[in-house]
Amino acid sequence: MRGNLKGRVLGDGPVADLLRKHISALGTVVTDDSATLLVDARALGAAPTVSDVLASDAAPPDWATELLADLAALPTAHRPDVLVLRHDTDAWGHGTAGVVRALSREWPEQRCKAIALAADLEPTAAVDAVLQEWLSSDRTVDVRLRPDGRDVGGLTELPTTSAPAFSATDVVLVTGGTRGIGATVGAHLAELGATVLLLGRSAPGEVAAAAIAAHPDRVHALQADVC
Repeated sequence: MRGNLKGRVLGDGPVADLLRKHISALGTVVTDDSATLLVDARALGAAPTVSDVLASDAAPPDWATELLADLAALPTAHRPDVLVLRHDTDAWGHGTAGVVRALSREWPEQRCKAIALAADLEPTAAVDAVLQEWLSSDRTVDVRLRPDGRDVGGLTELPTTSAPAFSATDVVLVTGGTRGIGATVGAHLAELGATVLLLGRSAPGEVAAAAIAAHPDRVHALQADVC
């Protein structure tokens, strides 16, 4: 057990309710910003399908913005462990997973995990597995829990391939292309022979400006915002 447990569970439904029950047996359930463990289970609730959203019948949920708002409301320097739960088929929960990945790097002393629950994982088993995952010494951030085990994400090294061949008739639009990674990608594409449009809200930075100077006929900066 990680010290004096004060758990706060966001969201409703069977898993969220069982989590509160288990946490109350291990420590204290709180509803304020004093929590030492913050569990966001809001994404386990009902959510529209992609087809519903495309048909303009529903708005997509923005779980990441809600999680960021809750984190921003924490007292200065107060850093709880953070668990974010979602269904493994959820089309909208990956934004919160990105927030948790960032937290895991910025709060290395805390346990921050993005946990996907398999569709056939019953609520009681899900809660047991989630709490075991939290208490585990494994600091893997992205985890999928299923009835017969767990899956973790990883990287596999693949053989390198030859660079693609581009011509000036191949036009590539790079959003966020005037600075940072976008500018670097755009400059590389220009070196490979493509015509590159660097789109960004700001004026071209050093890398983008150098690419434009080197290939003035094929690299162009466009100042605009993507909505």
